[in-house]
Amino acid sequence: MLINEVYQLCLQLLAKNSGGGYFPPSEFSRYALLAQRKTIDELYQYLDYNQKVITLLSDVTKESRIVVSNKRFSRPSDYYKFHSANSIARNNQTDEWEETDIEYIGKSELGSRLRSKIIPPTTTYPVITEDESGFRVDPEGVGLVDLIYILNPEDPNWVALDPNVVPPVFDPSSSTDFVLSDKFTNILVNYISQMFGLEVNDQLIIQATVQNLVKTV
Repeated sequence: MLINEVYQLCLQLLAKNSGGGYFPPSEFSRYALLAQRKTIDELYQYLDYNQKVITLLSDVTKESRIVVSNKRFSRPSDYYKFHSANSIARNNQTDEWEETDIEYIGKSELGSRLRSKIIPPTTTYPVITEDESGFRVDPEGVGLVDLIYILNPEDPNWVALDPNVVPPVFDPSSSTDFVLSDKFTNILVNYISQMFGLEVNDQLIIQATVQNLVKTV
């Protein structure tokens, strides 16, 4: 499991650290959660700039087909951030399902778009807004939506077979892995090491950031 690989790499860095010390699994798990969230948030910032970033985010991207009722629908339980959305309708002439991109706009823009004589929402060019209670799709008549979103992953957690044994022995059956794939190994190690205050001299780890990863894809 990636969470154990990352933990072992962090322990190796700690062993090389002049200050020494111990990195408890519980503390590692806390930083692992923060590092995974930081990685996802940073990737999300690049979402519109590079098609390959979408591939990088595929680890945490999910699609759900949702029925719209009175122009509204709720967020999925595992929703974290918006990616994109399409309206789904059956073409009566071809009897095939067709998708139409939905434009995501801010709540403050909705009023002016609804009043606009130039770019009002239509079933051909619908818009979607997000508020505290969920999503609103305009205009009336959009009944089915494919929502693509960044999911809110489970908290990664490294669990020992016996918490009283030092050094601890990894229990994969009770642990929760990172949702991110192994292409993010060095980035997670870097971010966790920074949070824990580890002095890192390995250039591969130091240079492992989301920004540098995006530059190489």
